[in-house]
Amino acid sequence: MLIWRPDVVYASEKLVCPIAYLIKKFFGRIKLIYFEPIFLGSDVEIQPKLVREYRKKLAAIADLCMLPNEPRLEKFIEDVGDHGNAIFVYNLPRHQEFEEIPMREQNTKEKLKLFCFGCLGPDKLPLKLFEALEKLKDEVELVIAGIDRYRDPEGKYSYSQLIQNEIKKRSLENNVNLVGLIKKRSDLLEQCSKADVGLAFTGKSFRPEFRTEGGSQRPFEYMGLGLVLLVTDLNEWEDFFVKDGYGYSCDSESSESIKDVLLELYQKKDELYEQGKSNKEKILSEWNYSNEFKKVEKYI
Repeated sequence: MLIWRPDVVYASEKLVCPIAYLIKKFFGRIKLIYFEPIFLGSDVEIQPKLVREYRKKLAAIADLCMLPNEPRLEKFIEDVGDHGNAIFVYNLPRHQEFEEIPMREQNTKEKLKLFCFGCLGPDKLPLKLFEALEKLKDEVELVIAGIDRYRDPEGKYSYSQLIQNEIKKRSLENNVNLVGLIKKRSDLLEQCSKADVGLAFTGKSFRPEFRTEGGSQRPFEYMGLGLVLLVTDLNEWEDFFVKDGYGYSCDSESSESIKDVLLELYQKKDELYEQGKSNKEKILSEWNYSNEFKKVEKYI
């Protein structure tokens, strides 16, 4: 702080709470923004206990506390008190990234093209999906780009290995392409932009304060690339993405539900282009970082 003399300090991740508190306490002129990306409510164990204590102290003196969606904001205030300095800010992408990526060509003859990227695990990429794809070999294909953050309960297999087992078991070699990590973000976005539908499933067992409508950037990135969303049929996601026509939903724990929605999407492939085009425009004109950051600017 003495050397850099910053005007604004951005603090994220629970373990920085004691340090962030001391910075604001002893360098009062500095604007201190605290962002809490992962739920740390009163019923979540935080070690060491010092961190929990300083989280509350920091919340009281920070210039701004940011949460990724409204349910999380309500839980945060309930946990640390209302100090008039907390807001929710959706985790939206920069529109500049998507302005130069052209819309894909309209898909009227080929298979329905799905794309999924991010950390691989059962919440975001349920194995029931592959059971559904087995029944739609002539209609649907899927590209998976991601990294493992999950192992099976016995610790024997990574999730990518479980996916490969499903591909082999169900003879989906011509339908599913597990490409692994695409290191350059520009390459990832370019490949994803060629798909029709972006998979944005999330765990159904998550409590509302954990659910990431507005917290995860991935659905908005799909939209910015001109894709239509397929989300889990959670009330929060239905209200946010499905009700206004940005995507479709299914029971991600049911292969029949997944199959029925994918078949519906395949049958209306020619309509998805215009819907994806509208999604892209929504990101460029409204749901983007530049607009959302206006909530933050007045605090700094």
